[in-house]
Amino acid sequence: MSFTFPENDFDPNGNFIASGGPEYFMGMLNENEGLINTLQPWDDIDLDDPSLYMMLLMSDDQTKYHTARKIHLTNALIHAKAKEMNSDQPIGSRYTLGELREMVAEDPQMKNLTRDEKTTYVSALREHREQKLDNLRVRTGTYATVYVVRATSMTQFKAQCMVLIIPKISGRTSMTLQWPMFSVNMSNGHARRIKYLRDLNERDSLETVRKQARKLIVRGLVAVTGKKDITMNYNNYNTAIIETYAVKLVGWPQGVKFISPSNIGTVGEIRKLRDALKARTCYWAALTPAEVKLHTAELDACRSAGQVVWQPCKKRSDAGVAHMRKAPPTTGQAHKENRRLSKKVKKNSSAQHREAPKNNLGGALATRFKKRGDIDDITRAISLRREALTLCPPGHPRRDTILNNLALALITRYDKSYVSEDLNEAIDRYRESHLLTRLDDPERHVTLYSLSSALCSRFMHTRKNGDVEEAIRLCQEALASLPSLHPDRCRSHAWLQRAYLSRYCIQHNPTDLSSAMEHFRLSSIHPTEGFPERIRVAIDWARQAEIYQHESALKAYQVCFELFDSHVMSRSSIFSRREAATAFHGAQSLPVDAASCATRRENLRQAVELLEQGRGQQWSLASRLRTPLEDLWSANPQLAQRLSELSKHLSHAQGSTGSTDPAAADRAATEYRRLTGRWKAAVAEIRNLRAFSRFLLPPSYEDLQAAARQGPVIILIASQYSCSAIIVPTSGDPHNVPLPSVSLTELNNLKDRFARAIRHASVMGPKVPRNDLIVLLRTVWNEIMLPIVNVLENVLKINHRSRIWLCPTAAFTSIPLHAAHPFQTNADGSKEPCLEDLYICSYAPTLSALVRSRQMMKKRVTPSFATIGQGQPGAGKGKALLAVDSELELVHKFVPATAKRTTISGDTATRVGALQALEENTWVHLACHGKQDPAQPYDSHFVMRDEHLTLLDIMEKDIPRAEFAFLSACHTAVGDEKTPDEVIHLAAGLQFSGFKSVIGTLWEVNDAVAKHVVEAFYKYMFMDLKDGKGVVMDCSRAAWALNCATHAVKTKVPLEQRMVFIHIGV
Repeated sequence: MSFTFPENDFDPNGNFIASGGPEYFMGMLNENEGLINTLQPWDDIDLDDPSLYMMLLMSDDQTKYHTARKIHLTNALIHAKAKEMNSDQPIGSRYTLGELREMVAEDPQMKNLTRDEKTTYVSALREHREQKLDNLRVRTGTYATVYVVRATSMTQFKAQCMVLIIPKISGRTSMTLQWPMFSVNMSNGHARRIKYLRDLNERDSLETVRKQARKLIVRGLVAVTGKKDITMNYNNYNTAIIETYAVKLVGWPQGVKFISPSNIGTVGEIRKLRDALKARTCYWAALTPAEVKLHTAELDACRSAGQVVWQPCKKRSDAGVAHMRKAPPTTGQAHKENRRLSKKVKKNSSAQHREAPKNNLGGALATRFKKRGDIDDITRAISLRREALTLCPPGHPRRDTILNNLALALITRYDKSYVSEDLNEAIDRYRESHLLTRLDDPERHVTLYSLSSALCSRFMHTRKNGDVEEAIRLCQEALASLPSLHPDRCRSHAWLQRAYLSRYCIQHNPTDLSSAMEHFRLSSIHPTEGFPERIRVAIDWARQAEIYQHESALKAYQVCFELFDSHVMSRSSIFSRREAATAFHGAQSLPVDAASCATRRENLRQAVELLEQGRGQQWSLASRLRTPLEDLWSANPQLAQRLSELSKHLSHAQGSTGSTDPAAADRAATEYRRLTGRWKAAVAEIRNLRAFSRFLLPPSYEDLQAAARQGPVIILIASQYSCSAIIVPTSGDPHNVPLPSVSLTELNNLKDRFARAIRHASVMGPKVPRNDLIVLLRTVWNEIMLPIVNVLENVLKINHRSRIWLCPTAAFTSIPLHAAHPFQTNADGSKEPCLEDLYICSYAPTLSALVRSRQMMKKRVTPSFATIGQGQPGAGKGKALLAVDSELELVHKFVPATAKRTTISGDTATRVGALQALEENTWVHLACHGKQDPAQPYDSHFVMRDEHLTLLDIMEKDIPRAEFAFLSACHTAVGDEKTPDEVIHLAAGLQFSGFKSVIGTLWEVNDAVAKHVVEAFYKYMFMDLKDGKGVVMDCSRAAWALNCATHAVKTKVPLEQRMVFIHIGV
């Protein structure tokens, strides 16, 4: 029986304080019409609702609390001994309670314990019990248990004592409540209802319903296939059931994970599945040949994408151990003999595993050594494993395992101390283990790898050719023993490259280096290994090729980017894509390192291509779903229609995978993978068309050069190998500008100095000279921009006041390159011009983004202008911005009368209102707080009245008619430090959503002085449209207007507040 009680029936400590005793309880019965309504509370009550507490019965107003029984030290010691002795034992061979008691009594380490040691043992048992209780609650859905003593009959319910045990729930401590005797008279109907509830509870226990669900699923499978001996396979359902038998289980209940009923942990979920199977809303259906063909195609697409579609059965943890069969029940002397033999077998089995505690403890110490580096830990681990080996004489079934573990511990200590005796002994142990391994053992190749690795290490130390030759032979033997599609062939190639590279380091034979690089390549492209491991191999390949100056370096970088692309594309949400992209150590510098490698080999076109392929992958993947299809519509309307629909479905699917409901997220991820397979198949079909062979492939240099149509694009490369600039002109080959006086370390130092100088300047008075900034900007001019300007002026003959685009990478992204200034006066008294005096600077996050913006400029519509401002964001969302309203009025004054004008501010400047304004208007000015989230850049946001307007909100909008956005907010054009080359910030998000021209900020904006820049900007922006004389509002004038504005406000606005604004786009 179950009832809910409101929170005010409990005091702040969780004690039940409701008064009334039996009268209160009888009132609950009357309110619920006896027990009629107690059939449904289990399903209707939200157990996670903090205002409700589940109780089962109560009595009078005298409530007594009893803490749980104190844990006895003896039980704690037995528990510790059981964990030590039985954790590695197979079921049927574990030590009994009596044997464990004897072990505790005989163990000297469990005698004369200190107080701290006793506390540790008791705490371990307490945590174990609490964990078991929590697990029981999760599996059964039971939150409390009531025990009734001395019930006299079903018609009169009398109790001497009622005990209510409440497990730990929502932070409350476990407790036991007892009430003294009371009696409640019940009608026969109530009594029958109690019996019915008891029977219902027995019938609907977790295990009972599990069995019912299993039987219903298997019966349906047998009926639809006609095969009586068929078994259900949940892990490989798509291949073992759907693909093999052409049947499918339809209507699996929503909210219930698709797993075996035996693994469903709550009564509610398993009942939902059982009831659906009974009602035949969940049923087996035969597939048509067309559906089978489609399913097979989807599986093939998953396989080609490197996804695992078939999972082998897990190997038994007690494989190779003899198991006792349960004997049939006997009587008399035969039964006694069976018990005697059973004890003898158990004792022999236990003796076979006497080495396990020492081996396991040695493993724990080795693990701790890797974390702490204490040499005593690994030394103790080696001693324990040597002792374990003495307990495994020749012929022992686990001797090969202990030999392997001992060798591994010795290698671990050798890597720390470089004592050759450890390495020699490890090799001997590996060899002995290898001899004990059967030829048909599926894990035999692993032993060969370990021995090969140890031999390579000894070769590097002793330079004895026999060791490395044996290592190569062993790796080749391991490789030959594996089928062509075995996943471990990837590791075989990796170990072979290590052996060849070891020999090359000593003997310097170019053939060995080429062999090592070839095995790197084979390992990285092995089809049945997952993307993460192949990516790690490819990164290592690129690094080693750079170190040894091998010609395969550029190919290695290219493979890295292709694998990254496939791996990230397989992720179903934007957040998981970024997580996947940042999971690999050293991967963030690959794009600039690849460009540096190509530049050093004088292949500038490939440098531009590789840099673009590796940078901005998040934007590149997202933009594929918004690729203009005008040409494809003309060539093949059916394909264009199919790809357009699939792109829309994919875009929606990647948003729905972020659901907080695990079951819904799992279904969405499955749907995303299915759609991805179909989308890739459609793209492959399009590439078969004559004019579309490079459709959605990484752009070529000729494609990227379209970004420089209206002025050169300057790519600044900051690599650990070299720093330089590549100028992409309007036509012809790119130009290389070496920056010999700049290194990556110096750039990082310069970036940090700029950050400190900006912070310092923000607290200075407006008239105080910014000396620190002046020194830094002079450094940027002399060491970075002056060599570039020389090429622009003297080689490319670019006229002054022409437009140029800066495309910085890595550390360059945090340096205000546009503000480079010599701060020098000539002999005639004139001032040396700065970069912004010579050229009108814009930024381009990537060349592809600039090309897309230019392509979309063809779609011009009637302009409409929205001003969005939020100066009073509310408590906890930032200080009030007092100048916002006056700034909006200022902007409104300059907007031409020919444009439709809208203003959103105050209470109407909400998240939804701002999003609607972005979608409905072609020009937008936004004044509010802005915040870049360094941990999760997609959560970067503008602060609105109610909720934040996030970067992800903006990205999800497709606004092809949008033209210009002025972001008068802080930190809108600076990416995160973890992935600077992904250029994930608010300004880039607006450009992606459709805005061709964007004004953003690099750091904090002072709204009191920023309005001067805003006023000057719009004055120049619309100067030709005064009094309605002009006919077109041109967003491509924004860079020129900003350039003029920053020059015009020099006397009003401090240096750092003039530098903060940058232009992005056309």
